[in-house]
Amino acid sequence: MMGWDADAQVWRKVLVNAEGKLIIDPTEIFEYVPTEDEQGKAPTSGWAFDHKADASAHHTKFTAAEARAAIGDLLNSSGVLIKNLNCGGKSLNTLAALLLKTAVGDGKQVTIFKDTDSNIVYFYCYESGVGPMECEIHAFDGSGYSKVATEVVADSKILTHAGNVSAHHSKYTNAEALAAAVAGLASGVSAVVINTGSFAKKTYGVRCGGGTVTLDVVTADVSASQVCVMVHLRILIARYDNNGMGIFDGYAHAYSTGPVFGSVSVDLKKLFFGTVAAPTLSWVGTGNVRDLRITNSIGYNRMTVEMTVQTFDGSFTLK
Repeated sequence: MMGWDADAQVWRKVLVNAEGKLIIDPTEIFEYVPTEDEQGKAPTSGWAFDHKADASAHHTKFTAAEARAAIGDLLNSSGVLIKNLNCGGKSLNTLAALLLKTAVGDGKQVTIFKDTDSNIVYFYCYESGVGPMECEIHAFDGSGYSKVATEVVADSKILTHAGNVSAHHSKYTNAEALAAAVAGLASGVSAVVINTGSFAKKTYGVRCGGGTVTLDVVTADVSASQVCVMVHLRILIARYDNNGMGIFDGYAHAYSTGPVFGSVSVDLKKLFFGTVAAPTLSWVGTGNVRDLRITNSIGYNRMTVEMTVQTFDGSFTLK
């Protein structure tokens, strides 16, 4: 038997058995272990038999229901999530938008989204059959939910409040408060105690009447430890016969370093030298609460005292 050699373009003898059947090399057309993408050879009968007998190499076809069950039946047959998705502490990443609806028939939906390369989060509300609608955001305040005002609403409320004349008054300054306190003292209102870190001013006018006059201007309380009350005075004295006058400037301070009134220092200097003698300053009384006294000697009938009092940790009372 002759066979045609297509490559050499010649006829060649081929082998046959006694029955005239073609004898070929089976490895030319079969292989025991199949090769991926092999198009010219088939698996051998031996490999096919072994593969069929290998139970682990086969399984029953996985149905759609079985596939959904394998992931806890999170989805229905339409691919809709029907159970809560537990991320197990993981994140949902790269979401373009989040559309909120409580049910399929919910007619109002809220979409949360952001633009590319933007740090702004947008809330968009839409009512089915109506169109876009105003969004409201409510935050839990510890006992319930309160509406978070938008900038437009806040601006509107501020303008409304600003236009309400009855809701405002002129600011009461420190000077006005002090003047009111001093005026009250001058009109016989009970003395006002000025506490730690404060100061006050007051002016006194005294007519001497030909004798020695004493004027207690302030009471210092240094009962606590490490406290101090400082008094600055400017005193103007004029003779009754207009033949002399004097201006005096001085300080008096009291402090304690414990439970004892530790110092009653006074310092008064004459700024304008007339024919009048300087008054005297002294702390009078006992214990840790004492009065600062100005004493004007005989012969002068007018004395004006301007006083500023400052307290550091203690307190004082204007007389």
